Amino acid sequence: IERSSNIFFYKMGISLGIDKMYQYASALGIGHKTGIQLSNEVPGLMPNSEWKKQQYGEEWQPGENLSNAIGQGFVLTTPLQMVLAFNAIGTEGKLYKPFIVKQLTDHKNQIIKEFSSEMVKDLSQVDENGFFIDKENFKIVKEGMRRVANGEHGTARWYKIPGIEIAGKTGTAQVRSFTADQIYEKCDERPIEERHHGWFVGFAPAEYPEITVAVLAEHACHGSTGGAPVVRDVIKAYFEKYHPEKLKDKKSKT
Repeated sequence: IERSSNIFFYKMGISLGIDKMYQYASALGIGHKTGIQLSNEVPGLMPNSEWKKQQYGEEWQPGENLSNAIGQGFVLTTPLQMVLAFNAIGTEGKLYKPFIVKQLTDHKNQIIKEFSSEMVKDLSQVDENGFFIDKENFKIVKEGMRRVANGEHGTARWYKIPGIEIAGKTGTAQVRSFTADQIYEKCDERPIEERHHGWFVGFAPAEYPEITVAVLAEHACHGSTGGAPVVRDVIKAYFEKYHPEKLKDKKSKT
């Protein structure tokens, strides 16, 4: 996770297989509408072997596990889904339904209805099908994400906030298929419409998160340079407003 190693995730994809990957990703909300108070929300897609058989009349091939394990292949997701999934990881299992309207008031400013965050499920608890995700596994993933922004080899190690540890993950979304020769061309030398989108999703503080932010920087080539600085600035602005006392240079403590 710290080094964003595709090879590691290829091996995980081979080990798990698509149906197990589907089970975990689906539990985190990937491929499902979030229920936000907006029209025209799309569900995205997290495939499994049954989906491919129904869609194409074909069996799932082992080689497809590799591309889908890194979010390529058939996988489609939205920034909002990624926020909720990362927030569930950060809170070690709590998956929430998002909302954008806090309250409705009448012409006299009297509150008609209020809205608040609603926990859909706690993934660390056994459900009716016997499925759950062990909190220790959440902790392992969180530590990997913490190292992304704080480790020696982290892909977003340049975007620290003094006094606040961010945990997150960089990502790259290809906008088209490339030939074997084209894939090794420098992204920033391609026509802009062919450049990759850059992802970064992060939460803070890393141990007990209060805020989770996702940025999809269109045609920015890399999440580390396109998405990470924006996420860092948004998180910093949050703490400047609500917890300015936490924004301290750690060097001043010694």
